[in-house]
Amino acid sequence: MFSVVAMVACAYTSSYAQDLDAEVPGDNFSLEGAPELFKKSESPEEFERLLNSPDSKVNNLDLNGDGYIDYVRVFDRQENNIHIFILQAVISENESQDIAVIELEKLANGKAVLQIIGNEDIYGIETIIEPTRE
Repeated sequence: MFSVVAMVACAYTSSYAQDLDAEVPGDNFSLEGAPELFKKSESPEEFERLLNSPDSKVNNLDLNGDGYIDYVRVFDRQENNIHIFILQAVISENESQDIAVIELEKLANGKAVLQIIGNEDIYGIETIIEPTRE
């Protein structure tokens, strides 16, 4: 009896561990690498170009499964002292998917706070990355 229970427990543990290691689409887009490219960019257009450069190794998304890396567009919005950059994968001519949002907030002391928020549809959970270096 004990051996049957142990086998069932092992099978459950094994399948649970596999679920934790399951790949999500966000595994193919580096939330850590995107802010580094952002800091190097002089404009949203340059940031978009760098994101889509194979040399950057940040974007390897293929959300539509066609075997090609999806192009990522960058939309620039500003609300008061907060600048928002929306990163969106082009899936087809008529369809796109938000991947992440970069928020840049200018503080009163002249410093800025940068964070990137990964879309939970892509990363499985809402993921927030805040670079520690200025």
